[in-house]
Amino acid sequence: MRTFFIHFCCAVLAAILCSCDRTAVPYTFYYWKTSLRLSPTENEALQKATDQTLYLRIMDIDMQESKISALGRLQVRQKLPATVRIAPVFYITNRVFLQKKNTREIVRLVLDETRRYEQRLGTTFGNEIQIDCDWTSGTREAYFSFLRQLKTVSKKQVSGTLRLHQVKDEGLMGVPPVDKAYLMCYSTSSPLENQGINSILHLPLLKNYLANLRDYPIQNMAVALPLYSWAIVTNHLGRHRLINAVTKQDLQRDGMEMLADGQARVSRDGFYFGQYLSKGFIIRVEEISAEDLDAAKKFVETQIKVRGYVYYHLDERFLRGRTF
Repeated sequence: MRTFFIHFCCAVLAAILCSCDRTAVPYTFYYWKTSLRLSPTENEALQKATDQTLYLRIMDIDMQESKISALGRLQVRQKLPATVRIAPVFYITNRVFLQKKNTREIVRLVLDETRRYEQRLGTTFGNEIQIDCDWTSGTREAYFSFLRQLKTVSKKQVSGTLRLHQVKDEGLMGVPPVDKAYLMCYSTSSPLENQGINSILHLPLLKNYLANLRDYPIQNMAVALPLYSWAIVTNHLGRHRLINAVTKQDLQRDGMEMLADGQARVSRDGFYFGQYLSKGFIIRVEEISAEDLDAAKKFVETQIKVRGYVYYHLDERFLRGRTF
């Protein structure tokens, strides 16, 4: 009986410690809009974040007319509070690295734009530059070379995003030479394949992708979690298109006939959510509940020691009623 009591007490203590450890994991946000202007709701959420580092998307880098080009540059409409540290994020398309001789030019572009945006924001960025790239086995050599060069020249820590398939297919995709990885726990399937599951985050698929996460060589790993929604529109021919940032609440409007499970039927031709939709089109919204996020957290925390959570992304449309 005494042995049972001791084991029981140990189990309770372990559960309490695990619970405390979970609540202690710091969190913050990505900012992925093209115009930097925080609403009062967004500013309040950022100020409450336990990690005051904002991961600020600066621009996309892509190939345009066979040249490396900066697209979708961030327009600075306001400066951020002095308490906020900024980690600049550059999204680079995979095709940029198809021409393997471009790496030095990309390094120079990233560093030039980092300095330019420090001046525009009137601040000095922290010691981290983050690169977001969905590299492939065919571009990994050039991409990894770029990461090494960027770290050497910048003399800063270079972090990178890590997609689910890149973890699952580690042998084929390789392991990026980054100081810290940000595991993207979303986009578990294609929204346009209409599989009847939530394509933003489906826990069984997440577990399948990350079955060997414990063995992944990068131990310094934060986790990016989804804080967004979208609508999948199906026309009369069964073809699909995607409209970003539509919530289930948005469907409750004139011209929409509510159906079950977050769906609606267009009852009148017209413009909805910035697009022209015909009568009879079906709209299905996918969004993430607090329960979805909690389940994802609990799973990844059984696999790795999570160094932080970063929610994608800071937008007042997805902040209302949320607790972090």
